[in-house]
Amino acid sequence: ETEPKPKFFFFYNEYRGAYYDYTDRTSTVVLPTRPFAQDSNIDYDYDSDEEFAANDAQVEDAEDLNDDDDDDDGDDVEMEEEDDDENALSTDPDQSKENLNLAIEKVKSQIQAVEANTNRTLGAKEQHIVIKRQKKKELMQDDFRDVDDKYLSKKQEHAALSHMCIDLDVFWNSVDKALQEYHATKIKKINDHIRELWQHTYRGEDIDLIEIVSGEEASSSRANRSYNYQVQMSKSGAMVDMRYRCSAGQRVLASIVIRLALAQEFGLNFGVLCLDEPTCNLDQANRESLAHGLVRLIALRSTQANFQLVVITHDEAFINLMRNELQVSAGGSLPEHFWRLSRQKNPSNDKFYSRITKEPIENLTV
Repeated sequence: ETEPKPKFFFFYNEYRGAYYDYTDRTSTVVLPTRPFAQDSNIDYDYDSDEEFAANDAQVEDAEDLNDDDDDDDGDDVEMEEEDDDENALSTDPDQSKENLNLAIEKVKSQIQAVEANTNRTLGAKEQHIVIKRQKKKELMQDDFRDVDDKYLSKKQEHAALSHMCIDLDVFWNSVDKALQEYHATKIKKINDHIRELWQHTYRGEDIDLIEIVSGEEASSSRANRSYNYQVQMSKSGAMVDMRYRCSAGQRVLASIVIRLALAQEFGLNFGVLCLDEPTCNLDQANRESLAHGLVRLIALRSTQANFQLVVITHDEAFINLMRNELQVSAGGSLPEHFWRLSRQKNPSNDKFYSRITKEPIENLTV
């Protein structure tokens, strides 16, 4: 069997496949850098048309699939014209050389892009290596030494603090509930004292009783709870706000009664109770009832060694009322003297000065 002879194909003139035969021989003349050089061992005038005659005959006898579709004739003509233009361009050696140069430049640009991308990747790799080394050095420092044990210790501490917060929340709720109950209980006891004192002191018939009503403010929070207190009175069986609905004397009497009730509830061992002008705006009936209430308070505190009632007033008749009530009250002790504060003029310099004198209780005039 003879070795196949190398062939040179004119691809721009051939309508059949470009590949016909092969050879394993290499040329020392036609090289990648010299694609247009001619090797003397190759017959460039060889014509292989006869060898493909049978194949051409088969192609001529083949059925044209485009005969049934008249609409595609125009497209076939356009494709043939484009092929003719390409063949015409391919036949020009200068044009082929220019196309080859363009292809070479394109390949070079692609190579440059790949090299640039490779350099960027290598630079990023080097940067990551440097960062990795730095992180390793940091991990070797004291702050990160035994980091696993430190993490476990902190995790345990966090778990313990979480349980403590839960327990504190339960404790807080319990204390808050206890304070609310204590507050409600104290308000009830204070109102009981107010009701009793009011019934013993107030002589009118338009107000049955008074009491303190507390309500939590809407703007207050659980951590900073605040209450709003109001004094209400029972009038004709309905509880209404006492402000702007009572006389000045009734307000004065209510304030004294509330203070006495607070003193009885929170100051079980309080030593001094001071009243400044307690009879202001009070009529005679309420003066008498207030004197009776104060005497009753003195009788209740008679067993307390350090209790003292101080009344500051211009109403000497009220003091006489209290003296008379003390004389007829069981358990009350009559005061032996009182202090009189007067304003006098100094004759030497015509200036006024205050003078306090101690006088016996018998000097009071009705």
